[in-house]
Amino acid sequence: MNKAFKNHLHTSLIFSACLFLSSIFYNCSHQQNTSAENDTQKDSTSVSSLKPQNVDKTLYPNDDSELAWLMRQMYEDGEKIKSAVLNKQLPEDFREKFKNIHTATPTDASVKGEVFDTSAKAFLATLDKFYAEKENQVENFNLVVNACVACHQNYCPGPIKKIKKLAIN
Repeated sequence: MNKAFKNHLHTSLIFSACLFLSSIFYNCSHQQNTSAENDTQKDSTSVSSLKPQNVDKTLYPNDDSELAWLMRQMYEDGEKIKSAVLNKQLPEDFREKFKNIHTATPTDASVKGEVFDTSAKAFLATLDKFYAEKENQVENFNLVVNACVACHQNYCPGPIKKIKKLAIN
């Protein structure tokens, strides 16, 4: 073999190897990004996804608490449910998101106990009833609101007045 052919073969081999390795690295990193995007989409109901990036601590003094953020989101979603019920529409189902009530970290760790767990289960049960019985939406929505109030009478009574405004008269 002549020297020019060997150099061309050598250069082609190096180019092919670099191209091959580049495609492997690209595919591996692309799969990781896709996997991360899928995890983000799956996790849209997780508590950490509810917390905004920039928090005004004067408005939200308990900004680090997952449970506080979940409760704020539950209130906003409660307003959406109320609006749907008043308009005789089928409300969006928020149960998956609300199940985070069991795992969300509270501002005060002593809050999570037997009474809290019982209240959380009662809340989720009334929510299940609300979504199951389409014909009694107003009555069942008010039961959900009352379950919130009952829990807040034991823990964090501050928002009770606001929560009661969700009830449909």
